This record gives sequence, C-alpha cells and structure tokens, in this order.
Amino acid sequence: MTTDTGLSHRAIRLFVGLTLLGLGTALDTPWGLLGVILMLTAAIGFCPL
Repeated sequence: MTTDTGLSHRAIRLFVGLTLLGLGTALDTPWGLLGVILMLTAAIGFCPL
C-alpha cells in the first residue's frame, strides 16, 4: 500500500485526532471516534477517501 498523505498532512491529522480524542473523553461525546480514525490514517499514511 502506498502512502497518499504528506508528512505535514499526517502531522495535522495526528494533532487534530488527539484534540478530538481528548475532547470526546472529557465531554463524553462521540467525537473521540473521529479522533481515533484521524490518528489511524495518520499512522498508516493512507486516507481511503
């Protein structure tokens, strides 16, 4: 599988994912799930969309 995201894009996804995960945990909302998805795509470097 080839990567389709650059290094800066992956860093942004990781930062936003961590932020959403923290907010989802603190506020007890489902936004944390979106954060997990963003962190997963940042880790593997591939966005299926």
